[in-house]
Amino acid sequence: MDAADRARVVELATRAPSIHNTQPWRFRWDGDVLDVHADRTRALPVLDPSGRQLHLSCGGAVEHARLALRAAGRACTVQLLPSADPDHLARVGIQGDEPASARERELVDAVPRRHTDRRPFDAREVPEALLERLRGEAEHDGVWVRVLQGEQESATLAVLSDAAERFEQRDDRYAEELARWRRERGDAVDGIPLDALEGIREQGVGSALHVRDFLPGRTSGAPCRPEPDPDPPRVERPQVLLLETREDTRSAWLRAGAALSQLLLACTVEQVSASPLTQVLDVPSTREALRAELGLVGRPQMLLRLGYGRGGTATPRRPVADVLEPPASG
Repeated sequence: MDAADRARVVELATRAPSIHNTQPWRFRWDGDVLDVHADRTRALPVLDPSGRQLHLSCGGAVEHARLALRAAGRACTVQLLPSADPDHLARVGIQGDEPASARERELVDAVPRRHTDRRPFDAREVPEALLERLRGEAEHDGVWVRVLQGEQESATLAVLSDAAERFEQRDDRYAEELARWRRERGDAVDGIPLDALEGIREQGVGSALHVRDFLPGRTSGAPCRPEPDPDPPRVERPQVLLLETREDTRSAWLRAGAALSQLLLACTVEQVSASPLTQVLDVPSTREALRAELGLVGRPQMLLRLGYGRGGTATPRRPVADVLEPPASG
């Protein structure tokens, strides 16, 4: 691969989702090997003290890089945690030529279109058959996906999510950390731009599930309860997918991040909108309570709200030159 091809792989890798769009990764090519490192300067010590979500983010970048290489007709291998360096998270090696499948090309074509949609979804539900296809596509390498169903599971998630949101909102350090990643300027290359937050709460739309509130001076409160009206309010009924792993280790987090990225790209192909519901997993007590209440065998790593939105654009990314380091000398 020439320099332009390598830069293209890294550019597609940077399109992976990351917590607060922090983009906590660094890349380095060494011949036909791409090394992926954590960028700890972009960590979230209040929200993510264990680094679990940083690893999820970087696992997604590794999967995007792998798919980019496959779409380019290259066979490749992925080695997780390949050295003693704790920030050396993965090594993606080219192993010759191999034609890409139609599905791999389809997923890579969806990379520029994939985005998080935090606004209320339409009332229609994602068909069960499509949910099963999406679930099957993401389940691999020790990661499995559960569709939360029934009133009891929905109520459990709603109550625990609200408790976690309230807990986080009471922490001034959490508010300060959120503010550092909120972007008011239109030319920002990371963080959450304000225009991506518009319409999160639409008047007259009810929901028991809260997306993260990035805006100052607002509290999550209880689910929407409009004043009595002859016309009942529209209520969104998103489906929720839970990604879990048997272990709660760094390698499991990276594998979950890879599965999450593949799932989100598949959603994009199918024109299904998605946004994370991570508050309940941020707080150790609510994460353990969710595991106990749902009777999970494994460890919950990500919750996704799925439905049909109204389109949108991807959040900005840093230039390749900012994340791609020169090859090691010598």
